[in-house]
Amino acid sequence: MKLKRLREFRQNVYNQMGTAKDAVFELMDAAILTLRPSCLAELSLSSVFRREWHSAYEALSDCRPHWSNLLKLFILEIPPIIQPILVADHSPYSLPDAVTLTEKTYEYQASSVSVNRPVGVG
Repeated sequence: MKLKRLREFRQNVYNQMGTAKDAVFELMDAAILTLRPSCLAELSLSSVFRREWHSAYEALSDCRPHWSNLLKLFILEIPPIIQPILVADHSPYSLPDAVTLTEKTYEYQASSVSVNRPVGVG
């Protein structure tokens, strides 16, 4: 029963992936099966990713998933009797020289050196 439900879920997600869905799905499987992947190229070395290494980058570039439909699918998988705890990471990432970011913000960045300013462009 659970395996059937998982297959249906994967098929529904697959149907919403848009272009390059085969390569993206292999890449997602590689991400699930690879212990602590450090980069996209490492995922392309997984045995479940049956394509050339550059296909990983092309798949992500070409993929145009239907985000709202995917979100609905994911929400349906959250049990209704449990209140979910959604976690987001908002770690500051300093980008003082980036000229193309349209949404630069000033981020607090803790420092053990007292003369450093604790605010930077992120």
